[in-house]
Amino acid sequence: MDILARRLTARLDHLRLSMAELERRTGLHRQTLKKLASGKATTLPPAASFLRLCEVVGLQPLELLGLTPAPGDGEALAPPAHEAEVRALLANLDRLDEAQLALAVDLLDTLNRHAAALEGVPKRPAPRERRKGEAGARGTRRTRSADRSPA
Repeated sequence: MDILARRLTARLDHLRLSMAELERRTGLHRQTLKKLASGKATTLPPAASFLRLCEVVGLQPLELLGLTPAPGDGEALAPPAHEAEVRALLANLDRLDEAQLALAVDLLDTLNRHAAALEGVPKRPAPRERRKGEAGARGTRRTRSADRSPA
């Protein structure tokens, strides 16, 4: 993730953004941002957070990841090991509907957490947004006033 760290720090310098401001704008924890900027991160943030980070620093996800040249970096990139497969996968994302994309994001987040656990990196579970029609864990237990005896 060295290319990501170099691009992120270069964009922060260019935009004159502090870590505190980046944290405020992206909603990512400062430690996560510091790991990304130093090249010490072993995993990426959840997809929605990563996309917010890209938006704030003004780069496309592929640019920040180093898969395509970023504007103004003048950096010659070595092609990634699986460039053809990544490009084919990204081209096929256009064919997925919203539910399939949400499932793909959940799957990638789960794989990311499992990979971090295998590497021994403690990782907080990513918060999941409740989808339409999905029952959440909160609010499922009801207490009725009739169940309570008067004091």
